Amino acid sequence: MSNFRFLDDTDAQRILGVDRLTFQELLSTKRLRAVSGAGTIQFFRAADVSRLRDELTAETATQAAASAAALASMPEAAPPKKPKKAQEPALRVHARMTADLRWYDISDADIQAWFDQLHPETYARRRGVAQFVQQRMAQIIALLDAGEARYGALAEGEEPAGRGGEAGDLIDEEDQNEGR
Repeated sequence: MSNFRFLDDTDAQRILGVDRLTFQELLSTKRLRAVSGAGTIQFFRAADVSRLRDELTAETATQAAASAAALASMPEAAPPKKPKKAQEPALRVHARMTADLRWYDISDADIQAWFDQLHPETYARRRGVAQFVQQRMAQIIALLDAGEARYGALAEGEEPAGRGGEAGDLIDEEDQNEGR
């Protein structure tokens, strides 16, 4: 951690390694308390964030040990590839989503003109890319829907069901649906 005594909410969330709704839950359950900032930016003691990070790490370590015991009987999978850039995953997705906003500038006529200039040998490759992007966008929509439902449950004071699903779960569900 840094040498700063106080952290803003964005840095505290990043250090804790939780999503925004989980961070809000930590605040509402008073596991983390802001020292100032009733507006849009809140500040936290770095020591409090460090203590909570250690608690959360211990909780996930016990959960990981339990899941590791269950996975011990399964065959080993290839290790995940490291990202090419040193960007955080959230920043990479944000950059892609921001770039995808440019689709609003493209008309149906633009798409038709692009297609008219496409070489037929590239159809399969372009289709594959479009289907992959469609799959990712469906995944993002599903996560947004789950997040909205979870946020609504938090606003009503109910206990949320979870973080909203893992990325692999959504892809597997789509693959199963396509196999019908």
